[in-house]
Amino acid sequence: MKKIIILTALITAGLLWIKSEKAKVNYADFACPVCGSEEVLDFGDSARGQHYSCYDCKADFYIND
Repeated sequence: MKKIIILTALITAGLLWIKSEKAKVNYADFACPVCGSEEVLDFGDSARGQHYSCYDCKADFYIND
């Protein structure tokens, strides 16, 4: 019984940690140009321009200002 309680506590702590890490991700204000998904991650500036990645179709793209 003690092992089940410990396992449940570890799983709960892990899920809370994952949720807090996901909240730190920046999202873009536009849809993916490849698949149309709204789940576009903003990875910030790079040498090639502003770096974005679609969470759904995994497309990476860059936008130069």
